[in-house]
Amino acid sequence: MATKSHVEVRPTLWTGLSPGTSSAVGSDAATRRRVGQKAGPGTVAREKSVRIAIVDNDDVLSSLFSTLLTRLGYFVEFVAHDGDEVVKAVSEGRIHPEVILMDYRMPRMNGIQAAEKVLRVAPETQIILATADDLVRGDATSAGLLFLLKPFSTVALVRAIEYALGRF
Repeated sequence: MATKSHVEVRPTLWTGLSPGTSSAVGSDAATRRRVGQKAGPGTVAREKSVRIAIVDNDDVLSSLFSTLLTRLGYFVEFVAHDGDEVVKAVSEGRIHPEVILMDYRMPRMNGIQAAEKVLRVAPETQIILATADDLVRGDATSAGLLFLLKPFSTVALVRAIEYALGRF
C-alpha cells in the first residue's frame, strides 16, 4: 500500500459557488451535487456503510462534524473528546471505524499519539488528522496519517474521506 500523504484540495474547483461564499454550509442536495452524489428520493448514498469515528475535544466541532457526516450519508459510529477514549474503544473492540477524523490538540494525548496506538491495534483503520496547526503536517504524514488543515470545507472533508477509502 502506498504511504498516505497530504490531500491537496482546491474547493473553488468543486463548489460551483460564487467567490466569497462558503462551501461548508449548504443544502443537502447542493452538497451532494458538489461531491458527485445523486440527489433525490430513493437515492442511497454509497457511504452509508462507512463507519466513522470523530475525535475532537471541541464539543461544537465534534457535533458539527457528526451532523454533517450523517447528512452526507456516512455512519458516525463513535464520538470521543480525547485520544484516550478512542484508543480504549478500539482496543476493547467496542468500535470498528474504517475512518477516524481526529483533532491534533487534545487533553492527555495528542492526535498523532492516539493514532499510533489505534493503528497498533487496528492497522486497517484510516486516520485523518484535522488540525489548525500546519506545523504538524510532516509529523502526521510521517506517521502514515492523512492531513487536513482546519478550517476546511465540506468538499475537502469528503475528498479526504474518499481518498482514505481508496475511492479517489
